[in-house]
Amino acid sequence: MRVELNTEEIKRSLMTIANAVVNEIRKRTLSGLDVDGKAFKKYSAQYAKKKTDTGRSDTVNLTYSGAMMGSITVRSYNEQAEIFIADNQRKQIAYKHNFGDGAPKREFFGVTEAKYKELYEKYFNKPFLRIK
Repeated sequence: MRVELNTEEIKRSLMTIANAVVNEIRKRTLSGLDVDGKAFKKYSAQYAKKKTDTGRSDTVNLTYSGAMMGSITVRSYNEQAEIFIADNQRKQIAYKHNFGDGAPKREFFGVTEAKYKELYEKYFNKPFLRIK
């Protein structure tokens, strides 16, 4: 008899947590809130006008076409899950917002430690050991 890690279950749980993080990022961002749950800084008057002139809302939710949020991707390798923005153009826009590089800082790409712990406890509760 031997006891071993159930690595497949670990990988599934990691992907579940990573996808839950992505869902949290999207939901919170579309609600106009940053990583810490605070309202994003307002768009410039010029950009807000551009959005409304094209029939879009001027609500600050980092969404013009939805492409940036839609390009948030999850992949796994080894015993890791990676969350990233797959489209290079959208990645540059996201970087500018997230770090305030050429745009007002609107940190959206991440979750708080408390949210991570909540997701961890919710999804990382499978039996990872098996006896053979």
